[in-house]
Amino acid sequence: MIVKHIDLGITTRCNLKCPLCYRAKGEREIIDLPFEILEKISEIDTLEKLTVCGSLGDPVLYPHFDRMIDLFLDKFRDIIIVINTNGTMNSPEWWYEFGKKFSQIRGYIQFAIDGIETYSRYRVGSTFETVFDNVMGYISSGAMALWQFIIFDYNEYELERAENIANQLGMIFKPIMSYKYTKKFKKPKNYNKRKVDNLEIYCRSLQENSISIDIDGIVTPCCHLRPMKDFVFDNDIKLFIKYLKCRKDINFLENSLENIFNSEFFKYLYENYKETNICKRSCYYYRYKNPSTIYTWRPLNYANKKSEH
Repeated sequence: MIVKHIDLGITTRCNLKCPLCYRAKGEREIIDLPFEILEKISEIDTLEKLTVCGSLGDPVLYPHFDRMIDLFLDKFRDIIIVINTNGTMNSPEWWYEFGKKFSQIRGYIQFAIDGIETYSRYRVGSTFETVFDNVMGYISSGAMALWQFIIFDYNEYELERAENIANQLGMIFKPIMSYKYTKKFKKPKNYNKRKVDNLEIYCRSLQENSISIDIDGIVTPCCHLRPMKDFVFDNDIKLFIKYLKCRKDINFLENSLENIFNSEFFKYLYENYKETNICKRSCYYYRYKNPSTIYTWRPLNYANKKSEH
């Protein structure tokens, strides 16, 4: 398999306490990606995009963050780099200096900002003013930025305002749905569910030549299969047993990608993903090609909605 995209987790460190985060299940052991893995990734000559994600921690808190950016400048100039962050740590001056360096790389920073007045309801531990000041420091350097906005029932009235602000600042605006809605953090009221014929899972790993590398070096086809998330593979005992059996065989620190793709774990998943619980749950739900259930968000009458708040 030719690898074109890697979704990379680099730390479990985070300064916020977002209620739906996997870290909210309890205290997490602090784990940081061995820097050797980044050096091995830099040797993959087919790579076109690297996403440094924040599903278990915030990449900016990675102890080797500055060294990682220097490696990107040296080895990754020809690929797209995306770094996800809540953007609430450090100062606007730090973000400005970082932006000047990062602007030399092809890519952008994706800031998670889920509301304006309602921001702190989900991003527990910081304020909209804090992240906004840091964003202003960053974009004043000329670097590219994206505003990711998770839509809940309580913040959807702010979407139009947030998008207008993003447009004024020259940011990409990206409203998204959560796949972890709860009774407290509900789906937006204009959350439209419709069935689609021709049921089919879109396997991003197979279709887009993408893989995921977790904080401990474990390689899986995508982020939904990360063992660090404690999914235990959606009670798929057969898959979990294969993972335990092959754990050493799919560690990037100890194996080449070729050997990892030839492991029993990868072969089983690529041959059986259409019948695998976690694949059906995650990639029927996700808005990839031909999912069984597509969720669409329709703009509300903002004038009426704002009067309710």
